[in-house]
Amino acid sequence: MSIKRIVAEVEVKADPAEVYRMFTNSSALREWLADAALATPRPGGRILLGWNDGYLTTGHFRSMQGSEEVSFSWRGTDESEATRVKVGLRPTDSGTLVKVRHTGFGDSKKSKSAVRALEAAWNRSLENLASVLESGEDLRFTRRPMLGVLVDEEARDSDGAPVGVKLGGTVDGMGAAAAGITGGDIITSLGGKPVSTFTDLGIAASAHRAGEVVEVGYMRDGVADAVEMTLSGRDIGEVEMTAAGLAVKVGAMCQRFSDVLGGTLEGITDEEANRRPAEGEWSVKEILAHLIIDEGGLHSRVVEMFEGVEAYFDGGFGNSHWRTKVIADSYPDVGSMVDSYRQLMAQTVGLISSIPPEFEKRRSNFWRISFPYNEGDSHFDEHIDQIRAAIAAARA
Repeated sequence: MSIKRIVAEVEVKADPAEVYRMFTNSSALREWLADAALATPRPGGRILLGWNDGYLTTGHFRSMQGSEEVSFSWRGTDESEATRVKVGLRPTDSGTLVKVRHTGFGDSKKSKSAVRALEAAWNRSLENLASVLESGEDLRFTRRPMLGVLVDEEARDSDGAPVGVKLGGTVDGMGAAAAGITGGDIITSLGGKPVSTFTDLGIAASAHRAGEVVEVGYMRDGVADAVEMTLSGRDIGEVEMTAAGLAVKVGAMCQRFSDVLGGTLEGITDEEANRRPAEGEWSVKEILAHLIIDEGGLHSRVVEMFEGVEAYFDGGFGNSHWRTKVIADSYPDVGSMVDSYRQLMAQTVGLISSIPPEFEKRRSNFWRISFPYNEGDSHFDEHIDQIRAAIAAARA
């Protein structure tokens, strides 16, 4: 007997109005359900959801009943007919019971396959919805597996087409090393999905969770082979979930940045600060401009999260060398750039410490602000090393 509808439900410790927002706001939909989302929350308004594996669904909101119900049409990639999603929200003693009914599937083989895939996806996503609303933790990230590999380059055939990801090495104690995979191997598949590029590898891995066992296909010295690998997990540590606590943590980091930067730049001349170590590499002033741009961008992201109007872009992120140079050239000397960077860091601490209570309670947003600070000072330290190298090259 074929299943022509999907029913999935979860109880979350959040009020119906907040759950309703998670189904109708573009930023909120990206926090738990899709990698890309555009929503116009009114009857007849569009809803577009996309995932990094290439699946895309488009539709329109059909009914919106306050914080009680929302429904929208759904037509996914390669699906011949539109289906309907109806979300019911019922208050409970501890929060909200969320019930999703996805109906309107046909009898074709393709429809039956879609039902099976979407049923699993809805159950997994509702689990993530509860996690994001209750703790802020996005399970898509925290349970995302790690292979324990150091990628080198995309391997290519004689025509220049990518055919796999060549490894520069593996990390001791993690999945790849335990499975016997080594540097120089070329990963060609993971979990039954072909891998030709870096992007393919990321998408294939994201379909699984830490602890799962998958088959990994690879080439070694021109010979194809395959091995089972247990996917490793990641230690995310404890994420600070209060504005006051996060402000203290960020303030300490910013003070260290200020002290290290001051010591590193002591005695630098304008000529040294403007000199590029090599063609295509940044000068000291351009590195400082990058740090200034990045810190200012953080302020915008925090405000956009609070307002629920985050900018979204597709594709990879890259630094604008044109903008970096313009910013660097606008400052008369290194000292004025350091003063500007310190002022921006002080503004960051001030922005975090004054986060409105209603935003602090919105754990899905706050977790995304706080979590990056758990990953330490690697971005700043990387650029400090870059500054030291540029100074050394200028003085050589």
